[in-house]
Amino acid sequence: TACCNLGIAYWRLHQTEPAVTYLQKAGVLTVEDPRPYEFLAAVYRENQQWNEAWQALSQAYQRIPLSPRILTSIATVDLHRRGPAAAIPWLRQALAIGPNYAPAVYNMGRVYRDWLNDSTAARPYFDRFLKIAATDPRAEPLRRSLGETESPVAVTPKAVPTERSGVSSPPAKSVNRDPAMAAETVKRGLMSYQKGEWDKAIAAFKHAIASDPLMADAYYDLGL
Repeated sequence: TACCNLGIAYWRLHQTEPAVTYLQKAGVLTVEDPRPYEFLAAVYRENQQWNEAWQALSQAYQRIPLSPRILTSIATVDLHRRGPAAAIPWLRQALAIGPNYAPAVYNMGRVYRDWLNDSTAARPYFDRFLKIAATDPRAEPLRRSLGETESPVAVTPKAVPTERSGVSSPPAKSVNRDPAMAAETVKRGLMSYQKGEWDKAIAAFKHAIASDPLMADAYYDLGL
């Protein structure tokens, strides 16, 4: 996880290239965990690289195909890639698995209202969202928009992944390892991360990776 956390740290510092590098490597090292690819997709989404985001989410989907979270992310990316007709089936899958998964409920409403101009179809989803996520930060603006149907609050639509397979990542190299040193350094990096000391956190996670290049935790943490 250090590679992934290192990638996330770079992402938080708006350094896209190293963020992508470490998140890709984390995806290779953690063969079952979809999160490195979910974070990678978030980096691409932020830069409106919809095809790349789709590729990353395709990798995450292969690892956990029945995750409402991943399906909803795919829907938001496909929305930008191919439009609402492509996004809706993903959201329906997400809701079939988790009927009360709030992000899927909310985004389904947004697709109908903001992309298809169909407030009637959107309303049941918004009503359900307000019931299951009354304290969500999006709830109050949504309530106001529903009370002003003549001029609803403008919302920027989110994106969804594409049809292509996931990004390829470089294979891990064989090197000398010091797992004990790496683990201790990761702990220090996490302490810096919790304090918001991003540069110190990155330096620690890099040191951990240098001590043990095969330590997944170090790559994951570098991506936080």
